[in-house]
Amino acid sequence: MKNALVLAGVLAAFALPAAAAKFTVTYTGTIDAASDGFGLFSDEGSLLEGQGFTAVLTYDDSLTALKSQSATKGIAYGGAFAGNPSIGSGVLTIGGTSVSVGGDNASTVRHFKNLPPDGFGTPPFLIKHELNDFLGYSLVFELSSQIVDFVNTDYAAAQDFELTPDVLGAGRFVRSGADDTDLHFAVSRLSIAPVQDSPAPEPATWAMMLLGFAGVGSIARRRSRPLAA
Repeated sequence: MKNALVLAGVLAAFALPAAAAKFTVTYTGTIDAASDGFGLFSDEGSLLEGQGFTAVLTYDDSLTALKSQSATKGIAYGGAFAGNPSIGSGVLTIGGTSVSVGGDNASTVRHFKNLPPDGFGTPPFLIKHELNDFLGYSLVFELSSQIVDFVNTDYAAAQDFELTPDVLGAGRFVRSGADDTDLHFAVSRLSIAPVQDSPAPEPATWAMMLLGFAGVGSIARRRSRPLAA
């Protein structure tokens, strides 16, 4: 009986979903400067300055072949400009109002280590996430530092990083048109988290699950059978 229970448990274990190549990137901070000509978040953009924001970007790098990871960089490109499907989308939330941004025009992830400053002494970006869609929405975030080594070139690996004075974090949201919405962000925190898919089990997995459940049911019936007088 114990062996049957062990077998049922082993068969059920085969039904556990495998991890997928998806991850979320969350930026939080405050709005440095703002104009909101479209009135997406406020009738007056200046009223947004100083308010907090949250931007959640979701990526799936399995949708593109233009990706690379090494000890010094991790990059992935999607969208029409790269000749690939979009690999990302995002939602920007300010004061309870959320706006979605697609990545069908451009959706990129870039992580770099040990890049030298440019000719003007400006530290290069070490982490950059960018989304741009065909509706005129754009959402970009960059982190840079010449002092702190905080970059993991595995861009989908879990990370929760609170910015220090030695790390520069900036972002920008734009809705292009006759009356632009243009928001500039000061980033205070970056969080990256893998996303676990729950795909439908394969036919062979269904068969193993049913066999396992049948074994458990058989054991339960034998246990509930009354003893002969």
